[in-house]
Amino acid sequence: MPWGETQLKRTVEIAGLVDRVDFDTQVATETADGGLRPDMRVNLADGKVIFVDSKAPLGNFIDAFQTDDPDQRTRLLDAYVANVITHINQLGAKNYWRLDAGSPEMVILFLPSDALLQVALDQRPDLHEYAARHGIFLSSPSILIPMLRAVQHGWKQAAFAESAQQVATLGRELYERLSTMGSHMDKLGRSLGGAVKAYNETVGSLEQRVFVTARKFGELQLADDELSSPRAAETSPRVLTAPELVDDTAALEAAPPDPATAGPGSPATPASAASHGVAGPALTQLGRQGEAQ
Repeated sequence: MPWGETQLKRTVEIAGLVDRVDFDTQVATETADGGLRPDMRVNLADGKVIFVDSKAPLGNFIDAFQTDDPDQRTRLLDAYVANVITHINQLGAKNYWRLDAGSPEMVILFLPSDALLQVALDQRPDLHEYAARHGIFLSSPSILIPMLRAVQHGWKQAAFAESAQQVATLGRELYERLSTMGSHMDKLGRSLGGAVKAYNETVGSLEQRVFVTARKFGELQLADDELSSPRAAETSPRVLTAPELVDDTAALEAAPPDPATAGPGSPATPASAASHGVAGPALTQLGRQGEAQ
């Protein structure tokens, strides 16, 4: 690989870009005017690209600094600048930016040494303006590295934006699933409350109906052991109060307060306890009195 292209690739890697991910080298394209093969194609985060071509007109440049003759050095430097201008004209005529519809209308001409660019600008201060008129922007390692750092930052921002979109999608999906799960939990709690109520009613019937007859066996001395009465269930499921977790919000608003969360000033009544499946000692006692009557 020529020295100029090697320096270009090294400069791009120093900037943090990855080969065949953030940039591609020597991508050949066939056009109506023939084949085109820019030295590098840098991929931008928005789907666009920038083309970079490396030129290293070293012959006259090296000779100019090896001679002790000032006039000879001047002629060699003029020849060096003329070579740079020739590269600008040739590169501008290729219109690499037309290879990609989203590419900016520009091509970067990379000189692989800062000294190469500086000497050319010293000999011809308007060289940047001349190149820009041909759609060419002159660059050296000290210029290209921060430029590509900006490209890398654009990739990071694009990745952050994509991640944020995924997080938003996951958040909406999680919220919907929590709402569905809350509905199931509400139904389960109501079912458990009904089971507790049915259990306490069964205990009341057992004590008031069955045990009354069974204890007569003891009075007739047909049994020695006393019957032990099962205790009523005093704990009920906590009622869900979050609107996001309840299907029927209107029913929730009409429901009395949950005894487990009610404050000292809002005690639960037996009627409200029955509606929520709460069967404490007071409810059991009321049942017994009703049976006795």
